[in-house]
Amino acid sequence: MTTVVGIGSCGVDYFAIVPRLLGADEKINVERIEIHAGGVTGNNLTQVARLGAKAGWLGLIGDDESGRLITRAFAQDGLDLSGIEIVPGQKSTFTWIPVDAKGERCIYMFPNVNGKLSAEQIRTRFAGHILNARHFHTEASQLSLAPVREGMRVAHEAGVRVIFDLDVAPSYFAQAGLGAESDLLEALQLVDVLKPCKAAAREITGETDYKRWPPSFSPWARRS
Repeated sequence: MTTVVGIGSCGVDYFAIVPRLLGADEKINVERIEIHAGGVTGNNLTQVARLGAKAGWLGLIGDDESGRLITRAFAQDGLDLSGIEIVPGQKSTFTWIPVDAKGERCIYMFPNVNGKLSAEQIRTRFAGHILNARHFHTEASQLSLAPVREGMRVAHEAGVRVIFDLDVAPSYFAQAGLGAESDLLEALQLVDVLKPCKAAAREITGETDYKRWPPSFSPWARRS
């Protein structure tokens, strides 16, 4: 049995190391470029595999060099590749990430073929992998809510633990056309472990002081 499977962002990250991040109409020379396999879900599953547990990413990649880099990196870390579907003629996910001297960064995301993942594909192609796992990891950043929620539903109904990386604020999720903010918050009722980014934590709790607990407002209260 696979310990952890996940759907979500997985692609190639192009890091541009720069003296500072730019504003509009500015130019700057890049100090160097680094290319790595990455993505929120891909990174999480890779760390699980490096710790010795069996893990596998579920999703779509293109038959391009980025896709080959992703699968090579996964194979080197011992991930299960059986849940990867290669789509001929399509481009894999990639990101452009300028990083300044202080480590601050911007992320430009190109979901490409994996951004087309549908709820129907979760049911027909990937549900079996979820049902045979102990934990299911997914996230909000690139995929639309429909496949994310379907994966959660499959896992929840089977008693598979749902781990959700809320990597963008709910308002951004809605503005990006990935799903309604209210639907995203409702989907959190299927989640066992929630990992929000700072912007998401501030938005869903209404708090700016991370030391304050409990927060004054929590629409995602755990289900009983």
